[in-house]
Amino acid sequence: MTEQTVPYPPPPPGLERDLHRYIQHGVLSPHSTKVLLQQGFSWSMIAPFVNDVQWWELQRPALASAPTQPWRITSWGATLFLETQGIKICVDPGPDMPDLRGSPDLIIVTHAHHDHTAKLGTLWAANPETPVMMSEGTYTLLSLRHQLDDALYQCLRHSTLKLKYSETRKILGIQVTLFPAGHLLGAAMIELEYGGDTMLVTGDFAAHDVGGLAGAPWPQKPYSLLLLGITALNHQQLPTADPKANRMPFLQEVDTLSRQGKNRFLVNTQAMSQAQELYVALILAQQAGAFPDLSVCLAGFAKDISQLYHKALEKRHRAWYCVPLYLDIDEVPKNAIVITGSLGETGSGTEENPLVQSVTHNQQGWHIRNPSVYTHASWGECAAWALGVPCYAVGIYGSFSLSLFTMVENTGRRMWDLSREDKVWEINSL
Repeated sequence: MTEQTVPYPPPPPGLERDLHRYIQHGVLSPHSTKVLLQQGFSWSMIAPFVNDVQWWELQRPALASAPTQPWRITSWGATLFLETQGIKICVDPGPDMPDLRGSPDLIIVTHAHHDHTAKLGTLWAANPETPVMMSEGTYTLLSLRHQLDDALYQCLRHSTLKLKYSETRKILGIQVTLFPAGHLLGAAMIELEYGGDTMLVTGDFAAHDVGGLAGAPWPQKPYSLLLLGITALNHQQLPTADPKANRMPFLQEVDTLSRQGKNRFLVNTQAMSQAQELYVALILAQQAGAFPDLSVCLAGFAKDISQLYHKALEKRHRAWYCVPLYLDIDEVPKNAIVITGSLGETGSGTEENPLVQSVTHNQQGWHIRNPSVYTHASWGECAAWALGVPCYAVGIYGSFSLSLFTMVENTGRRMWDLSREDKVWEINSL
């Protein structure tokens, strides 16, 4: 990783700052890990920062009892379909979900990203009696999209049960509790209890700060099954569990461009979570003395989502203490960096967009189309959860990491790869 060159504030005094004194380039060496363990730091606190495969293969999985009933679990991208004893649960009806074998008895949404909710409206329209569960924050974010999807609007209005974090609801004998997942405002991990079995579905999660949201808390109980949502991960690459290391490539890019004479920037993002992560990175850098002449603004859908972040986090995170600057015009002012979510996933094909024209019409402007931004769990965080959370077996889904899968399997943990198309995990008479 590149050396830090942009000012960035240290963690607040306490254990986190003590830990970060040992972190180099976002990770802990095996030696530093040993020293910290000897000093009394908990395994769950330091393990997410370790990317050394040999150290991990010396760890032993935390075990729990096997499921007491048969489960059939199918995955399509971010979507899970869980079946046992006549009960069918659909988690995150995303774009890769095919027509289901039968009507689900319950639909649960982990968070509001499109790849987890694209078919929520159509699935509910075909099964209007099926209850839908999600967090209050996810409900709020999805409500901003209802004008584009009438079925989604009807689903939210008529069948959705909104849960607070740590609140438990029981329906059809299925006990559901949601816990914070980091990653995005409202994102939740799902704890399911049914017929004596307890299961944790992480969805997309992050155990570190993302956009000012605190990371997912360490689970406090054992599980029969852990379903771990991951992205394509490599232990030698970003992200890490250290937010500073994740943010530094983007900050360095802005710093380099500024030194080249650029003073007008437009940053294209996915409005939900990426925009807020980059905003926090810039504000924290400014609080440490970087970019003193640069105004950080939010525009488009990123502005709308960030207003919700500010409301939720203004008393919890220093980057959100003050009301953000919002751009309501089509012209990017001089000495400003505008973060927007209105240009699609890549920002391509937007040459006629007024914001793009405003930035690119002279040599002082620059359009950052694909910023370095990370909102998911790191390799080390996924490894820590796969080995450190007491469970009988782990199924990974959403994507695949060969290094992670192989390492965890080498420790003796039971592992299933649900990321392959139409992969089915059948658990019988365990």
